[in-house]
Amino acid sequence: MPILRLVVLLGLFGLQGCSTPNIKSDYQLEKSTGEGVVIGSVTYGGKLSEFKVFYRAIPDGKAAFFKAGIGQVPPFPRNDFSGTGATGELFSSALPAGVYEFFAWGIHSGGAGTASTEPFSIKFTVTAGQPTYLGNFHFVPNRRLGLTVTGAVVYHRSEAERDLRVFKRNYPSLAAKQIEMLSIAGNGSPISGSYETKLYMAPLTY
Repeated sequence: MPILRLVVLLGLFGLQGCSTPNIKSDYQLEKSTGEGVVIGSVTYGGKLSEFKVFYRAIPDGKAAFFKAGIGQVPPFPRNDFSGTGATGELFSSALPAGVYEFFAWGIHSGGAGTASTEPFSIKFTVTAGQPTYLGNFHFVPNRRLGLTVTGAVVYHRSEAERDLRVFKRNYPSLAAKQIEMLSIAGNGSPISGSYETKLYMAPLTY
């Protein structure tokens, strides 16, 4: 198997950003902080890959992402939805009040990187003191190299009943808060159907 040139995945695709951490279990949501909480999930099929959805503040904020899965060996990813038939992670993060958009997705593993190439924009508003549900991003693999996922169809849909059940269990101090719901256009429709894959080391095939 040929040795492939090592490249930096995020720079290669022009997607640079940091993973957004979840709030602590005892987080107190107060309007005076200027922050709101966004809630949602990233779920997927496949094994050895990390799945990301990128967002930024409008008009010129820096990119960041929510993620699920692990793109390295050993693949022991967290699963917040065991027993539901889904695999993935809940995100529940504090963001400054403002208008944001989801604009790209990516898949990263030990052997390859894939990123969306078709522009899209899913806008959402963060309101100080308010939790907002943003929906579920579900990755359905449609191309693989061994254990590595190198292509997928990504769906944006509502899984509010499932996701908010986990949210209220994990954050009892916020369970009584009224949660705003993002209106999801074409609920369950694919987003950004085209993508590009780059190999930057030999994929795992065992």
